[in-house]
Amino acid sequence: MDSSSNQDITFDDLSKQIDASGRELSECLFSQYGMTFAGVSTATAYAVYRKPPNGLAIMIGAGVAGTVADLGYAWTSACQVQVKQWSDLRKLQEQQIQEHTRRSK
Repeated sequence: MDSSSNQDITFDDLSKQIDASGRELSECLFSQYGMTFAGVSTATAYAVYRKPPNGLAIMIGAGVAGTVADLGYAWTSACQVQVKQWSDLRKLQEQQIQEHTRRSK
C-alpha cells in the first residue's frame, strides 16, 4: 500500500471518530432540559394566574430562553469533556487536510 492510501485510511478513521464524538456531544447537549421546563412552567403559571393578552407569546419566549440557557450551560459546563474531545478531533482533521493540501501542490 502506498503512503497516500495510509493517509486516506487514517483520515477515514478520524472521520468515524468525529462522527461518534459528535453523536455523544449531541446526546449530552440535548439531555439538558431543566431550564426549558422551568421557563415554560413558570410562564404557564403566570399566564394562567394573570391572564395577560399575550400569554402564549410569554410561554414561547420563556421556552426559547430556557432552551438557549440549557444549550449554553451544556456547552460550557455539563458537556465540557465531549466538547473538548470533538473540538480536538476536528482540529486534528483540519491539520490533516492542510497537510494533504500542501503535499498535493
